[in-house]
Amino acid sequence: MSSNRSPTSPVPQSSPSPTPTPESFSQGSTSGRESLSKSATRTPPIELTETPSPQWIVHSSEDTGTDTDTSSDTSKKMIIIDAEKFQLAKVLGEGSFGRVYSIVGENGKQFAAKLFKKKNDSDDCDGDDSIRAETEIFCRLGSSSHSSVLRMYKTGMVQDPPTGFFHNVLIMPEVGDSIGDVFEKAKKLDAKFRNQNCSGYERTPKVSMKMNAIQLIGKQICEGVEFLSRHHIFHRDLKPHNVFFTKKIGFAMEHNAGRFSFVLPKHLSIKIGDFGEAKIITNWDFDPETVQTKGYRAPEIFLGISFKSNSDVWSTALTVLELYVGMDIFQTRGGSVPWEIERIRSIQHVLGQRINTELWKEAEQQAGGEDIRENLVLFDEGKCSSDLPTLMEHKRSYHADSLFEFVQFALIIDYNHRPSFQDLSSHYFFKTTKN
Repeated sequence: MSSNRSPTSPVPQSSPSPTPTPESFSQGSTSGRESLSKSATRTPPIELTETPSPQWIVHSSEDTGTDTDTSSDTSKKMIIIDAEKFQLAKVLGEGSFGRVYSIVGENGKQFAAKLFKKKNDSDDCDGDDSIRAETEIFCRLGSSSHSSVLRMYKTGMVQDPPTGFFHNVLIMPEVGDSIGDVFEKAKKLDAKFRNQNCSGYERTPKVSMKMNAIQLIGKQICEGVEFLSRHHIFHRDLKPHNVFFTKKIGFAMEHNAGRFSFVLPKHLSIKIGDFGEAKIITNWDFDPETVQTKGYRAPEIFLGISFKSNSDVWSTALTVLELYVGMDIFQTRGGSVPWEIERIRSIQHVLGQRINTELWKEAEQQAGGEDIRENLVLFDEGKCSSDLPTLMEHKRSYHADSLFEFVQFALIIDYNHRPSFQDLSSHYFFKTTKN
């Protein structure tokens, strides 16, 4: 990492140690970062049938309030997929286009089954269009695989699907919670801790991962999207909720009353999933579309310019940064200014960059762009109305120097000067990762 420290960075006392493991906690290690400061406390255990080590938090709706509801829809209901019987165990997640269930085969093996929603009750088509986009992605990959990309197991037809869903089903290996889900649970636990131990502003939950974990997870994400791009596949909805831990894991919380609390996952292997918005692109001459979740949407998409080969570089960098800041750094405060205008102004303010005249002109000349821009005004010169911290004001210590150099390298407003996926994967921020 760079030896340059920001003026407000603490003076280093010792070299940073790798992220603590469950074993180091259970052994009571007190060396380096494995010891907790006087202001740091571990969350007490949450009981299960098999009690975990005291430091580890498992996913319990009683304690975090975030487990997906297992409605009567899944209560011991058997479904038949291509003549094979499965039991619907629980709902793993739900989006605009589908719902993912945990299913258990007669041999006891668990899978994830994605069912696709009908647009309305009178939708009598067979659902082929709904599932085609994702199956095309997996067919495109063929026998190619990457450890950071979720793969399809098979497709099939459900004989008696839940109400409002097509018969088509996509079956995949079951993975753990998404990073987004883990952070949501961690924030609720941290809020509970701070309400009991802090006052004033310090009651606001503040969670982060440690640097070694950010490097390891970030490297996997960057290498995964680079792999997809080599096959001309672009995710177009990359965000923490679409990056999944490979195992159903618990995580530890290292609570810090006066600082950020740390989320310590038991395992750091991830897979990129949910290809509902993904697209195979070999010809870049197409009209603009509204893609990417708003909080991770690249500036060119807001401007009404068609998706580019490095548009997902923007959402990738924001996803990696969120592991450190735990929030949307461009979060708008609301008010009289339309959301799209305030968002673009916030991006420019936080990054200290301006949309240049050439990019405004490109947006102006883009056919169909006016339908995508919504309330955004071309050649807007207004200032951000919210007093948001700049990017570098989020950096808490010199340990994050190379992370912020990576983020500055990737978050370039003008896509014409933004790096490629290959550039991201080879950035020196990932050169010091330790498995």
